[in-house]
Amino acid sequence: MLDAAARVPLIARYPQRFAAGAQCATPTTLVDVLPTCLAVADIGTSAQHAGLDLADTAAGNTQRDGVICQFQQDGKGLYGYITDGYKYIYSAPDNKEWLFRRVADKPEDRNLAGNPAFTGVT
Repeated sequence: MLDAAARVPLIARYPQRFAAGAQCATPTTLVDVLPTCLAVADIGTSAQHAGLDLADTAAGNTQRDGVICQFQQDGKGLYGYITDGYKYIYSAPDNKEWLFRRVADKPEDRNLAGNPAFTGVT
């Protein structure tokens, strides 16, 4: 699940909440869209809404460590956890793991899973 599959670009235009031309590299998820829309409508969110307001994330006002992602096809699944610095992917059908440094390894061609130097990274 390389960035081409896991990364979904999003453009938000709402001048009262998002600065013009601003970019945010913090990992987010499409689960964040609902709480963002509820905040725009001035409707409070509750514990049942798992996401965060994207305006807060873009402004640096959230404490999220990373996001969970999943890709499934033909009954086979890839599951991942993405942080600012790393991306971990697990393939359930064949029990394989991948760990990439997101900034230092842009093409994601150096698997660090199993490397003792990277045990326990977040």
